[in-house]
Amino acid sequence: MPPLRLMSTAAAVMLLAGCRTLPYSADRSEYQAEDLALTRQNALMAEALANYGMGVLREGQHDAGAVSNYLRAIELEPGLSAIYLRVAVEHIRHGNRKQAISIMEEACRSNPKSVEAPLLLSQIYQILNQPDDARRAAKRAIALAPKNYRCQLQLASVYLSSRDEKNAEIVLRQALDKVDEKLPILRMLGDLHAQKIRSISSPSPDLTDAIYFYEMADAYPADEQSQTYSQRLGDLYLIDRKVEKALSCFKDMVVHDPDNVQAQQKLALCYIALGQREKALAALKTIAGKDAQNPDLYYYLGELYDSLGDTEQAIESYKAAREAEPSNPKSYIKMAIIQLRENPQKAKETLQAGLKRLPRERLFLEILAQIYLRNSQYTEALALFEQMTATLPSNDAVFQDPRFYIHYGVAAQECRMIDKAAMLYEKAIEIDPHSLEARVRLAMLALWLQNPGEAVSLMEAAVMDNQEDAAAWFFYALVNSRAGQYKDAIAAFARTEQLAKQLSDRGASALDTSFYFNYGAACERAGDYAGAEKLMLKAIALDSENSETFNYLAYMWADRGVKLVQALEYISQALDIEPDNGAYLDTLGWILFRQGKYEEALENIQEALVLLPDDPTILDHLGDILFKLQRRQDAVEAWKESFQIDSANSAVEKKLREQGVNVEKLRGKPRPAEYPLPLAE
Repeated sequence: MPPLRLMSTAAAVMLLAGCRTLPYSADRSEYQAEDLALTRQNALMAEALANYGMGVLREGQHDAGAVSNYLRAIELEPGLSAIYLRVAVEHIRHGNRKQAISIMEEACRSNPKSVEAPLLLSQIYQILNQPDDARRAAKRAIALAPKNYRCQLQLASVYLSSRDEKNAEIVLRQALDKVDEKLPILRMLGDLHAQKIRSISSPSPDLTDAIYFYEMADAYPADEQSQTYSQRLGDLYLIDRKVEKALSCFKDMVVHDPDNVQAQQKLALCYIALGQREKALAALKTIAGKDAQNPDLYYYLGELYDSLGDTEQAIESYKAAREAEPSNPKSYIKMAIIQLRENPQKAKETLQAGLKRLPRERLFLEILAQIYLRNSQYTEALALFEQMTATLPSNDAVFQDPRFYIHYGVAAQECRMIDKAAMLYEKAIEIDPHSLEARVRLAMLALWLQNPGEAVSLMEAAVMDNQEDAAAWFFYALVNSRAGQYKDAIAAFARTEQLAKQLSDRGASALDTSFYFNYGAACERAGDYAGAEKLMLKAIALDSENSETFNYLAYMWADRGVKLVQALEYISQALDIEPDNGAYLDTLGWILFRQGKYEEALENIQEALVLLPDDPTILDHLGDILFKLQRRQDAVEAWKESFQIDSANSAVEKKLREQGVNVEKLRGKPRPAEYPLPLAE
């Protein structure tokens, strides 16, 4: 072996000399000494490389002895920085952090002028989450080679690992004036700003800066990363609404990579935005023709057709996707979403067909259940929720989602399974104690069960959990109002308004006509008629089609016998919007009664009663009108029926007692099967 090694070294010397014949010297000893030194040096190098190769081989076989080969290679040739790194990595793999750092520090000492050694040391420190040491090592590398872009990138990377974006940007911007290769620096600056973009709804300085740096980078000759960064630039142009510039980027990408589906889709979107629909379709059809079995292409085509309003072609595209990939539920769901807009029944049939093919697909069950809930088909929805509970594994993610139990509870409640609904709402709260919707539904259920104390307690807990949440305070106010706690309700409505006004646009939208209607109703019930009127008028100002508020305000005035002309005007507006509303006809009759127009009042009250035959208030008003028309017996019969429906109404009880009626006998007595309405005379 030694003779072979010497011969290889001699050959290497010849190559270094440009394959020239070595000159002859009279003093052969000088050249022999030099030859011998070169031979020894290269022999050491060869042995070092042999040990390095053996180390790599043993490392690949997970042999811990690889480190000994690497260390021998370093001993023979201290200048090979890459070997130090291999040793350090092996030490890290075996949990020897100190040895890893020690070997890289040794590399720096052995190669004081080497940029690679401190650069690699910085990376090792970064891997070991020692940012201060990583920064010092990177700065040492920069001091040795300030024009080396890799040193600058490493220092910026260390800052970014510590979430110090400010100093990372400072390093990169300063590097632009120092390094020879600016392209990697420009790209990293673009990446830095692109990652800071938080919203696409409004322009941001980071969006502007990211585009600027990517454009600067795009001006350099293309390399293997150019296509990736061209796509990023195109995406940013789309966010910045610069569609024509985005189009140019994606066109270039498609030229270099015609099979890039994402680029074709974005190219199509650009064409759509520019009104070039035929080109948009062609962009995707081109790929569809090349790869007819690729379902993704048909999904893109479906989305494109749907965006163009061509739902028929969109559905055909999704059918093609289904044929290409029968086991994927996505095609059924995409079709159902389109059908839901105009034909919920068809959407339901599509999902049911999917369910037959994929009976255990949870998404079908979930969406179909939502369709049933939306269509008030509560029995069918309940059956699906029960099917999911019975067929899905107990550890399925759906059973960790409080919304599953809330929707299940709604179906159960509407099917009059009250205990089950309450249990489901409680389960939702158990999963998410802060779930406002679950607490609200449970509180409303308690109100329905005539347990106002429990309802208020539930909402008190909700506002304690969410003291700065306007929605929590709104529902707390609503529950208090329905529980008859009007003063507490008014205070809660005021708090809601205060919090909502701090939420800019989103808060302003919450203070809608419905909010002021409910706020005003609480004030009216508390006897604050002036406050109620002010709030109701605000509700009308927000929505001139809010017939309920017109009616409420008109009735409030009529009940107090004030502003009857304006009340008549308001109830007329309400009836213009909803002409067949029994409650509104009752209000009209009551206003006419207050004006002394008893015959007209009777006519409207009778119409109201046809629409709402079991309304105790309308029956009470009917009795009052009949009494004024001197039809005492008919009036008493109307009051009796009102009292049988609502025996807690003390005003009706008083009227009956004044007419000599034994009200105790009426309590709990069943109502007549039908009460014949007296005809107007």
